[in-house]
Order: sequence, then structure tokens, then C-alpha cells
Amino acid sequence: NSRYIFKKMTINNNIELILSNGYKLFKSEKYNEAIKVFQKAIELDKQYPKALFLLGVSFALNGNLKNAKNYLIKASLVDPKNYFVHYNLAKVYSDLNFEQKAIEHHIKTIEINSNNYEAWLNYGLSLKKINKKEDALKCFNKALKLNKKINGIYNNIGDIYSEIGNNEDALKNYNKSLEFKNDVPTALTNIGSVFHNLKNFLKAIEYHKKAIKIKPSFAEAYTNLGKSYRGIFDFKNAILHLDKAIKINPALESALIIKAIILTDIGKYKEALVFYQRVLKKNSKNYDAHNNLGILYLSMQNFNKGWKHYNKRFNTKKYMGSNITTDIKTWDGKESISSLLLSSEQGIGDQILYASMINELQKLCKKIYFICDPKLKKVFKNTFKGLNFISKSDLNNKRSNYIFDRHITVGNLGEYFRKNISDFKKVKLPYIFDNKKLTKELNNKIKKTNKITCGLSWQSTNKTIGINKSIQLSQFSKIININKISFINLQYGNVKKEITNFNHKNKNKIINLNEIDLTEDLEGLSSIIKNCDFVLTTSNTTAHLAGALNIETIVLVPRGKGKLHYWGLKKDRTPWYPSVKIFRQGIDHTWHDTLNEVEKYIVNRFT
Repeated sequence: NSRYIFKKMTINNNIELILSNGYKLFKSEKYNEAIKVFQKAIELDKQYPKALFLLGVSFALNGNLKNAKNYLIKASLVDPKNYFVHYNLAKVYSDLNFEQKAIEHHIKTIEINSNNYEAWLNYGLSLKKINKKEDALKCFNKALKLNKKINGIYNNIGDIYSEIGNNEDALKNYNKSLEFKNDVPTALTNIGSVFHNLKNFLKAIEYHKKAIKIKPSFAEAYTNLGKSYRGIFDFKNAILHLDKAIKINPALESALIIKAIILTDIGKYKEALVFYQRVLKKNSKNYDAHNNLGILYLSMQNFNKGWKHYNKRFNTKKYMGSNITTDIKTWDGKESISSLLLSSEQGIGDQILYASMINELQKLCKKIYFICDPKLKKVFKNTFKGLNFISKSDLNNKRSNYIFDRHITVGNLGEYFRKNISDFKKVKLPYIFDNKKLTKELNNKIKKTNKITCGLSWQSTNKTIGINKSIQLSQFSKIININKISFINLQYGNVKKEITNFNHKNKNKIINLNEIDLTEDLEGLSSIIKNCDFVLTTSNTTAHLAGALNIETIVLVPRGKGKLHYWGLKKDRTPWYPSVKIFRQGIDHTWHDTLNEVEKYIVNRFT
């Protein structure tokens, strides 16, 4: 989508004859020979701008970006208002993944001449790489105003819309790019990726295959095809096509990472480790590989290695921008300090999980100011005495008087407090407390019979992986109809109609306490959980609350996508929540056999 621009400069000098000979070689793409000729010109005048420029572009096109950068920097110093020097220097910096430096020269390029669509396109590409989507989109739209017939611009606009979840506009722009060149494989595989995001995996596979038919050597399309086969749990075909991608391009990091993910899905953990390590050996700044490798190590309870990689997650697109922006130095986990800012980038469940380390943290930090989800404020206030709560707006208020010695995110505490399995023994259970008064009030409404009380939750509302962690309520019918057990709703969200329909069809009814808003009132949800003899739930906020309250809990954990590191890989227990018993989804990625096992367990354990 971006290229190096060369323009023959007409500065009359005796050196021109040498450069003219070199330029003939350059035009013939004989870059090694051209470089030798241009270097002869430099020997006559080391500050000659045209020679510096030609050497820089020749080195770039020959793949030596370090030398290209050095010569183009020299050219920019002797000819600071040259559009083509700054254009190409920006391109070199971008290819070296030095996007901030690239952006400096993109801006200079546009200041010199704002009427070239390629300058705006390349500027947008650099912004896109550092996840500044809105600014990138503005640049792409400016490029589009200057030239409406470049399919690459539409493709990049489509990429931005796809990343922000606007699938309709993504498809619109990808399809628009096909109007100008209807056999573009990139646009076709991009359309396939949108269908993948929409969970229409068969349609996605169709488009990826179209791209490959046009361009059989298109490694990225094979990678996307493998990813979509994973969506329909066809791991054999997924690995087959990822291997084709890797054969075409052994250094294609996205293919290596997705293969590692699939190997994890099918339980080949040691092989998955090898693929992540292969990526990081080549590119230590591939933060997706670090994040995924960290999650795998944590799942394997190799905590030392796990935190080391997992704590690099803020550099990934997924997490970029989720953490607070601050100049405060990061706490090193060792020194005792007066004032610590504890921020929380995770979802509510993860905030509850990592809160298990706050008591240990308080022993080292006199004052802790915690930015947590507002829904958790009451629950945490009931639990952590002396903990101060602030919001992001408080932090951004220039008139606020808060002074912090250090900062750390709650998810990074594990590096210091959960180095090995024995560290989990330090937690006093329960480590989250309910509102005793409210719990007592609700007891009279919940415990109306002598039946065992089970709290039930069956959905996750996580936008990315919620569907993988959720189960249809109707699939629980055999369990809910077990005699001697009363089931009470713990499911947050708009599920009233679903419960009504279920109760209409089943003998045993799910009790719903309308006075507690299970979505907003986590203190109320905690008190309901505290009144349960046990909880049956999918992997969601309810599972975390029940585990933190030390209530006996059955958690249904998905296989593959949606399985989180704290549920481990194979065991039916987790050190994070000793009261939780794990039941895992079947190898066929259905819940039928798992729910049958749960039914037997409940009957034997509670009736």
C-alpha cells in the first residue's frame, strides 16, 4: 500500500555524470551495482544531497533499511525542504517499525506538499500501526479526496472499520476496492475476515479461497483460511492451510501464532510453546506472541515465565489504550511506598480475581488509590479497609491534589505476589465480603423451603469471547429439574423473558429476585450468592464473585477460545479459587456430555 518514490533531481555539477550512470543501473533494478556507483559520487562530495538521496532509496529497495535511514537522514539535513527525501525517510522508519519517527517525517512531507494522496496514505498507515484509528481514518479520507481510484485506500479504510467492529462499512469499502481491480486478493481475504468477525465462518472460507485461487502464493490468505476453519472446529483443515502459509513464508508471524493457538486448542501445549518462541526469536517485539505465550504459561501454572510475557500485553492492539496514561513511575514490587496508584484495565471478573492480592499489597503501601469498575466499589469497600477509590476523571482533573509515588495495574500484581503455587496459600478466604445486613434480609426470601439452594448463571456478556463461554438455558433443564434443589437466578443482563419461557416449559422453576439488579448491583448479587448452598455457572463475573466469596461453585469452562488462564488446562481445581470445581467442555466443543457429568455430580454431592 505504500512505496518508495524516486524523482530525478537536476542539480548541475561534475558529479552528475557519475550519478547518471548509477541511475541507469537503478532503473534496471540493479541496486547493488547502482550503490557502488553512487558511493563513488559521495567520495567526491559527502554532502551532495542528490547522491545521499539516491543511496538512501537504493539501500531501501535493496532491503538494507539501516543504511537507507542513515543516508536519508543526511539528505534531509542538507536539503530539509525536499518532499521526496522526507517521504522516503518516513517510509524507511515505518518499515523499521519506528512509527513515531515516521510520523514526524510524514508531517514534514505534507507540510511541503499536501496534494499527494500517497503522503496521506502512508501517514495513515503509520497511525494505523500504532492503533490511532480515528486519526488514520482522517488521513485515508484525505487521500481518497485526492484520488478516488486507488483500491489500497479503500482497503485500509475497510481495515479500520473492521477493527472497530463496524462490519457494514468495512464490507462497503472492501467491495468498493474491487470496483477498480476486481481480482485483488487482499480485498477478497479482507471481506472473508469481516465474515469471520460476523461468525459466518463458511462465507469467510469461501472468500479466502477466492483470494487463493487468484493468488496461489498468498500466504496471508492461507493464514486467514486456517483461522476460519478454526471457527468451525475443523482443526485438521486449519493446520493444513496454516502449514501452507508457513511453507510459502516461513517467517509469517501471524500464521505461526494462529498455529500455536490451534495447537493449544487441541492440547498440544509443548508444540504451541515452540511456535511462540519461534516468533519471538525472530521478533522480540511481537507483543501478541508475548501475550499468548504468557497466557499459556500461566495456564500451565508456570507463573514466573507467565507474568514476564503476559505483562507486555499493553503493547498489543487488543490492550493498547486500555491502560491509563501517566508519567508516574511503575512500582517494582519491592520497595515500600507511601502512595500507590492501582489501576484496572481488565473486565469485572478479572478485577475480582486480581483483588485477591490487595491485602498483601496493603502491607507494602501505606495508601492505595484504586481505579476500579464503579460497579465493584461497594463490594470492595465492604472488604478492603483503608483502600481509597478514585475515578479516571479524578485522575485527569488538573485541579486534583492526588500525588502518587508509583503506579501499577492490578493485573500486573501477579508478577510479585503469585510467583509460584505456594503463594496462593497466603490468601485468607473468603477474600471478598458481602453486606451482612442485606444477606440476612434476602435469606428470608431465598430459603423458603428445606431444599438445597443453587445459584444459576449461564451467560457471559464479553463482546469478544462471550458466545464461547455461554450455554443455552434450555440445556440445563435436566439439572434444574433435579428434586430437592431450588434454583435461583444469578444471571445478569436482560434474561427475564428467557426465564419466563423456561419456567413455562419446566416443572422446577427458576426463582428471580426482581428487587436486585444483577447487572448493576454487584453487592446485591454477592448477598444472593452468599445465601446459596452452591453455585452453577459458566465462566463469567458470577463465577469470580462466588469463588472470591468462597462459596462451593461449579464452573463450566469452554475448550479453546474463551478459556482463560486462571481455569488452567486439565485439572478440575484452580489455585485462584479453592471452592471452585471445574467441568470442561467436550472435545467435540459441545456441552451435552459435560452437563450430564455435572448432573451426576450434583445428584451425588447435594441430594
